[in-house]
Amino acid sequence: MLVNMNESPMTSIVEEMRTHLPIVRHLRLKRACSRPAALNRGIESARGRLITILDDDNLWEPDHLGNIVGNFKGADLAYTGVRIQTLTPDGKLMQEQTHYLPFDFNRLLEANFIFTVATAFRRALWDEVGRYDEGFPVYEDWEFLIRATHQREVRALTTYSAISRPSPATFICVSTRRTSPMNVPAAAPRYSGNTGICATRPVHDFNVRLLAQWW
Repeated sequence: MLVNMNESPMTSIVEEMRTHLPIVRHLRLKRACSRPAALNRGIESARGRLITILDDDNLWEPDHLGNIVGNFKGADLAYTGVRIQTLTPDGKLMQEQTHYLPFDFNRLLEANFIFTVATAFRRALWDEVGRYDEGFPVYEDWEFLIRATHQREVRALTTYSAISRPSPATFICVSTRRTSPMNVPAAAPRYSGNTGICATRPVHDFNVRLLAQWW
């Protein structure tokens, strides 16, 4: 399922994808919308038993889907390790870091260490725990992961078949209490288990609704 959340038709891209994968379905949203809204529309229209999400700036290795599906083994949610790539403005690889942490729900409350690009979950789980919260302009993936993994079966795979390419607007933030964002190239070498990926604004905006529910 290709979800087009922009106003351009993307006809040539869809046609090219279908030459390699004829079963690709194209969902063109009628108007531009937020990322959580686009995720919800796509999952609503999905026919598969498992859901995995690939944003247009990230990549999967050719064996990623086979690996995560083959090792799902009755879990509610599974994830792999990630290779975090920083690119130059002209698209050349500047540096690459690998990231993997075993699952720990308490750690997830402090920082999001699970990358959406590396994750697969049961389609029914989205029905059971609720949709992506469209009230979150950012951190919707973190908030969903907390609900989706609480008292659930989570399988962490020690492979690095997903590739994340953070944009220059992405901040790496040391915890939910940090108020000073850092930029990706400077922070990536210090990436650790206490670090979360946060998009486009300082962490203190993430705020009260999530913290009140879980803390």
